[in-house]
Amino acid sequence: KQWYQRRVRGGAFCNVCRELHSPLKRSVLACEVCQMVAHKKCAAKTAVSCKWTHKESMPSNIAADINSMVHQWMEGNLISGSRCAHCDKLCGASRTSPSWRCLWCHLTVHEGCRSLVGGYCDMGPQGNSILSPQHVTMGDTLTITRVRNTLGCCPLLVFINSKSGDAQGVKFLRKFKELLNPIQVFDLMNGGPMPGLMLFQELEQFRVMVCGGDGSVGWVLSAI
Repeated sequence: KQWYQRRVRGGAFCNVCRELHSPLKRSVLACEVCQMVAHKKCAAKTAVSCKWTHKESMPSNIAADINSMVHQWMEGNLISGSRCAHCDKLCGASRTSPSWRCLWCHLTVHEGCRSLVGGYCDMGPQGNSILSPQHVTMGDTLTITRVRNTLGCCPLLVFINSKSGDAQGVKFLRKFKELLNPIQVFDLMNGGPMPGLMLFQELEQFRVMVCGGDGSVGWVLSAI
């Protein structure tokens, strides 16, 4: 987990102990990748896995099928107004009636509807920009083994200068890690552009996005 302090909103509950967060506390801990929410004491002992990043981080029966992806569900703390993908009713309003969201396609469903939406995940509208974890192996270093052959698939490699925009780059880092596979997102202030370019060098095609000023763009272009 990659924890950071986040302001609490009404009705937010701890994903570990399931207790509501006190409105008297200004902030709680949240994972910047999967957006799991936890008390500080609970965050240290959570056994809930984060968003899959490579084949070895996935359950073996799921990782074995490299041609399809399944939903990876996280319970509760949905965005206000979320609707169930099956019945279209509001969901996420009660912790006694669990609702779930997929970390990849961002579908939201009631507990009772979860089995009715099917197991296959198309990774949502941003699917063609995502590097599927089944195609990344973890040895001494991360290695991309292959890219799913979906028509139009062209993974996005994102470079962000976390110091740009009065440190607004940190918010961009968190958002892109939430939307994509986290290994597609690199902070230029932590190693520069080469780690990302080296990871993607064997791909036949991919796109590059740079979030920062002219200096950040020039830095990445010179490395390419």
